[in-house]
Amino acid sequence: RATNGPVYAEVLADALGLAPPAPSLAGGTGYAWAGSEAGQGIGPLGLPRIGLQIDMFLGDRGGQAGDGLFVIQAGAANLYWEAPYSPAKIASDIASHVRHLAAAGGQHFLIVNIPPLGHSPQLAGSPAEVRFNTLGRRADALVEAAVKPLAQELGITLLWLNARDLLEAAMTVPEAFGLGNVTE
Repeated sequence: RATNGPVYAEVLADALGLAPPAPSLAGGTGYAWAGSEAGQGIGPLGLPRIGLQIDMFLGDRGGQAGDGLFVIQAGAANLYWEAPYSPAKIASDIASHVRHLAAAGGQHFLIVNIPPLGHSPQLAGSPAEVRFNTLGRRADALVEAAVKPLAQELGITLLWLNARDLLEAAMTVPEAFGLGNVTE
């Protein structure tokens, strides 16, 4: 867990009147790992990438995705931990993840774009700030181009959450979001 408060999946569950997802290793439905990447196998930090998380999820359910909302947020860790990771590879991986879940019966997907990594405390004000924000925007455009056609091709529902614009707005007017210090 990489936060001292609720993650958006818990906030979303609460807003929908659902119980928050418990970690899959504890028998729950939360298969996401903070800091994991798009792609298959194990990443450089020893975390299961999204493809392996999907395999674990489907393995626990007899290969059937079920009728849930599948949230796919990936790419930021690829750019951050595996630089220079190709934005085109991120797009290809995310499209592959959507296809994999759709082939198992998944119908509803929420795709979250890459937040402005360059604004993070580790990178803000450094020479890497602009580079990481540019890579994130490029990856987002390629993901959208690779994934949007899948709605019609696979007969699935795609929803989009623009984390980049939301976080940039929160940094510009933090008090509107109930925030104070957004630079540390």
